[in-house]
Amino acid sequence: MSTEQLSIDHPQRSYALVLIANFLWFFGLSTYLNFRGLYARLLGANPIEVGLFSSVFLISALVWTGLSGPLCTRFGVKRVLILSWLIILPAPIIYILAPSWQWMLLSAVFEGSSWLSTPPLRTYIAHVSEGKSRGTAYSFIVSSIALAGIPAPVLGGFLIQWFGYQVIFLLAGLIFVISTFFLLPISSIPPQQTESQQKRQQKYFSNRIFILSTVFMAIIVSLSFFTRDFIPLFLEDVWGLQEDIIGILIAIFNGSAVLVAPLIGVAGDRVGYTKILPLPIFGLLGSLGLLVIAPGFLWLYPIFALRGTFFGVFSLVNALVSKHLSQGQLQSVFTTYTFFQRLPSPITPLVGGMAYGLDPRLPFVISALLIPLPLTINILLYREEKHPIKELQNEEQDQRDLL
Repeated sequence: MSTEQLSIDHPQRSYALVLIANFLWFFGLSTYLNFRGLYARLLGANPIEVGLFSSVFLISALVWTGLSGPLCTRFGVKRVLILSWLIILPAPIIYILAPSWQWMLLSAVFEGSSWLSTPPLRTYIAHVSEGKSRGTAYSFIVSSIALAGIPAPVLGGFLIQWFGYQVIFLLAGLIFVISTFFLLPISSIPPQQTESQQKRQQKYFSNRIFILSTVFMAIIVSLSFFTRDFIPLFLEDVWGLQEDIIGILIAIFNGSAVLVAPLIGVAGDRVGYTKILPLPIFGLLGSLGLLVIAPGFLWLYPIFALRGTFFGVFSLVNALVSKHLSQGQLQSVFTTYTFFQRLPSPITPLVGGMAYGLDPRLPFVISALLIPLPLTINILLYREEKHPIKELQNEEQDQRDLL
């Protein structure tokens, strides 16, 4: 473990607390996340308006991602993490009181602001994990999200059937508050480390791993939001399923991620991140094509299990980026990297909504046909991953000189 990592007090305890907080927060979110489109339609929204909800969410996420770096520099990574955990709280309250789908747009703003957590969380995990096991560390963070997504959507689906939507929003808000208490004892990244980051010249825009990873994730995030909110609508409109069964399918999706994501992270640490990336790429996009051509209801179970491999994308690419850039660059890198990967995404849910309005199968077919696009970027990343990066070596030497 490097000197920077050792300078953080109790890194293992802090990592465990972040895991618990992450699990609880996403448990609250997952009780209603996959049912938002159905709730919007219940309040009178059409497919394009459901897409507009996602676009507003993504615009908010983009703005707060851009603010993440300055806020972390001024207030520290830990304080920004705590803020990002709590900032979502108005969203479930607005859902409960919303008289029409238009009010949900305000909830989308607060939900998007919670993505303020992404850059500081990625930075924090990089600092408390060892370089050779960073893929594993990220994969367990991703797995904590998936683990929360096993019981939560099932619980949410049944609660909706029994008591209505308001109950799950109230439950989610309570869990958001509880999860924040687990972040309070985590260790802070030392201030002198942040100061050295500010003084160090940032050269990551000349790093091809950074550039290609950003382009790759921009494609993945855009294609993900092209269909995400329409999967529950598709299951209801085409398959005639209700919230309880949809919740079970989402639980299978997340259960698969819990089992597979850590294995993908470990495999990436051992054999190379880009060699493993085709599997989660196909899990994301190939499963959508299979969803359209499935000959019967029972086929939905293995299809959603395959889709769970998608979670591996985040652990592999985050580990790849943090491996090929110096520790001192990470706070700034992850803010910039997250901002640009989300930059094109706000338009895609609207386009997806238009496609869904023409034919419910159309957005899924389009996504499946675009599999070669991220695979091509991954080939370029593979070529870069095979060669040592001189920029990284130079930055590490600068870091040693500062210390």
